[in-house]
Amino acid sequence: MFVPGSKVLQWKYPQTKGTPPIARYNHTMLFYEPRSLLIIYGGRNESLYEATKTICLNDIRILNLETMCWSQTTLHGDVPQSGRHHHAATSFGSKMLIFGGVELGKYANDEIKIIELSTHILLYFINLI
Repeated sequence: MFVPGSKVLQWKYPQTKGTPPIARYNHTMLFYEPRSLLIIYGGRNESLYEATKTICLNDIRILNLETMCWSQTTLHGDVPQSGRHHHAATSFGSKMLIFGGVELGKYANDEIKIIELSTHILLYFINLI
């Protein structure tokens, strides 16, 4: 148990392999303990607009905390066509649940998106209506 004042907290900057995700904000990041993964979804980056005509990111990037290696995923299923930012996400068992936020300059609909995390690299989107 951490007791305030009992340890000096220190910033560390770990070396990672692979291509890290592009800069973003208003994204979500969660820890998937069974595979020691940090999972990043969505967010926004205004510098993308010139090339893509959108500021919303629709990618999922994974950092394996055991190997410190970044990877991008292959998505299958009912993959959202647009990115999302200012959303909420949590993990439940082997699933990542995403709700709310902003898509293409308007509020996202009332659907919950579920991403199955237990498959090796492939992630599946499921729509709940």
